[in-house]
Amino acid sequence: MINKKVAFFGAEGAFTHLAALQYCNKTPNLQLVNENFIRISEANNILNENKADYCVVPAENSTGGMVNDTFDLLISSNLKVLNEIRLPIVQNLLSKEADIENIKFIYAHPQSLSQCRDFLNKNLPNAELIDALSNAVAAKIAAAEKSSAAIGAKILSEVYGLNVLRENINDNEGNETRFFVVGKTSSVEFGKHSIILFSLQNQAGALYQVLKIFNDYNCNMTQISSRPSRMKNWEYLFVVEFDTLSDIEKNQAMLKEIESKCVYYNCVGMY
Repeated sequence: MINKKVAFFGAEGAFTHLAALQYCNKTPNLQLVNENFIRISEANNILNENKADYCVVPAENSTGGMVNDTFDLLISSNLKVLNEIRLPIVQNLLSKEADIENIKFIYAHPQSLSQCRDFLNKNLPNAELIDALSNAVAAKIAAAEKSSAAIGAKILSEVYGLNVLRENINDNEGNETRFFVVGKTSSVEFGKHSIILFSLQNQAGALYQVLKIFNDYNCNMTQISSRPSRMKNWEYLFVVEFDTLSDIEKNQAMLKEIESKCVYYNCVGMY
């Protein structure tokens, strides 16, 4: 059997890389390929150009919340969520410097900065916090720039020759990130979890009518959020994740009823 190719957001040593490794190690006939990308939106091009069969992207952190770029990717493309990976996140302060007192600039992905806010405010209140496209990019900058540090997985210190100034700087223990495996077509006809996107008429009670359907079918919603549709000013799409009903026919009936209430509807994943 030909191996399916898996690409990942970020660079070697980033948490998404670790999540992709975990996915490949647990799933038969998968091969990690050197088609990693530094902007989540690039996943669409990689898949459509057949450089990879699947892409691994960050979806949500237990303390930092949704990764908006990933949900915007689902909104703006025809990609499907095929699977989910959950990974414990342990952030570390990494630098070429040997002393934390020398740090003036800290680079990290915005999610990582958010996850370590209390530590940074207490220990490096005067350091400038600078957003990076990924923690791997941040580590590369810190390796080349004096008085700089990066936040990320300890493996980045090995990849970029950095010192680990402080370990486990997360503000909350048990920090966890979930990652989506996305592809051009769904790999399963029925999965335990589902994600739908939809927009509604701008009128009173429109969202209530949809949420009531979930309640009527005794369906557990695990997340609801909204994102700009990017199709029309001030128009929003709702993102709902839920536990798929075990009765397939009942689940299909529920989704058909929901779709009838929507201006736009798209089931972007069942896994």
